[in-house]
This record gives sequence, C-alpha cells and structure tokens, in this order.
Amino acid sequence: MNISPKQFPQDRRDDPKRGAEAKVFATLEECQRAGYVIYEWGAPERPHRTDFAVWLEGVARFAIEVKGGQYSLDDDQWHLHTQDERQAKSSPLRQADDAAIDLRNEIYRNTGYKAFIIPVVVFTDMDPDPVIEEYAQRTNVKVIWGAEHLLTDLETAARRVGIDRPPSAKHIRNEVQAVTVGASADESACSDESRSDAEAAPTFEQLDLSAATIYITIHHLEQFNPQHVERLIVQQPPDPMPNCGS
Repeated sequence: MNISPKQFPQDRRDDPKRGAEAKVFATLEECQRAGYVIYEWGAPERPHRTDFAVWLEGVARFAIEVKGGQYSLDDDQWHLHTQDERQAKSSPLRQADDAAIDLRNEIYRNTGYKAFIIPVVVFTDMDPDPVIEEYAQRTNVKVIWGAEHLLTDLETAARRVGIDRPPSAKHIRNEVQAVTVGASADESACSDESRSDAEAAPTFEQLDLSAATIYITIHHLEQFNPQHVERLIVQQPPDPMPNCGS
C-alpha cells in the first residue's frame, strides 16, 4: 500500500496523544493490498484534517477518524475518560462524516467525478460498546474496534454498504492528485465507462459559455438545466453536492 508521508512523522512518535494514529499508520503501511493512503488530509480552507484518506483498489474509498482511549456516549454527548476526569468531546462520527463530505467534494471539484466515500471511526483501544454501536447504526458512519484487523474490517464495511463502482488503479491515481495537487492527473480515469449516464458528460462548469451552448444544443436537450448556464454567467461554483458516501 502506498502511503504519504512514507513514515509516521518523527516528532509525533513519542507523543502519547498520537499513539492511536501511529498504530493505524503502521497497520496501513504494512498492508499488501493495492491502494493509497494519505495521513492527515484536509480540504483547502477547512479547519479540520481527517486522520486518514484511504483508497483500496477494487474495494472502496474511506475517510477515517482515529480515536484512542476510552469513549462513552451519554444523551448524545461524547466523553473521553482519562485517569483523572471525563472530558466532553465533539462527536467522532460527525467528524468522520464531515471528512467524507470534504473528500468527496474535493474529488468532484477537481475531476467532476462523484466518488463514494465511506466514513469510518476506528476506536483503537476499545471493545465494542453497544451504545455507540446502536448510535452508529442510525448513521452512515462505520465503527471499527481495534486496528489489528483493520483491512478486513474495512473490506467488511464496504461489502455491507455495497459499492457499485469501486476505485480502479486509474481512479486512485487521478483522485489522489486531485486532492493533493488540485489538478486531474488523467481525466480519462473518470471516463464515461466509470460514470453514471448523468455523470458521463462534461459538466457545464468545465466549459465556456459558447461551448456549453453548442453541447446542450447537440447532445443534451433532454438534460438541459438553465441553472448550469446561469452559474457560468455569474461565475459561481456548483451547488453543494449531497454526500452519497456518508
């Protein structure tokens, strides 16, 4: 498995707060499956960085939040339990879901492809908690307990979700560059064969106004949406996408 950076950052190896991330990093680093991992990926102008963005070839894409220590959920309030106190925390499931949305949107912004992202929370030091399990089942977020069998657990999560178009090597190469450099490495990676009928055509935002008009006239009268052209005129970004992957 290709991973970026190549090694867990030296200045974090002795940080006890990073121990859970180091454990997951080592597990992914040793994985022999084809794919790609980005440690601490963050969308531009977004304050939060997801712990791991993961592409498993032929399986799925994942946005993973890692949590060490002991967590509990009481009346919709999350807590981290330490030796001395119980600290209120924001929802790890919400963080994973937001990360999946950010990753999906960044891929779409740079490639025009609506990737399916599975949000995951890995609790590295906990046995299954029935309260958290029940809560997670009411969301789209998958929960994994421990990092020892992480790859198997991710594959199981993907099977349960059901992935119609898992990422190919070409998709992964294209999408990784899209979320790191911001430009598509190979636009053919998001070819018509890998898109739904509605996604296969170039987006109107990628065309200038005259080209869009010609394309609509010849090919897309039945799919014409005036808002696409209106956004070209006022130079506004596309409307936010629903997150089908989270």
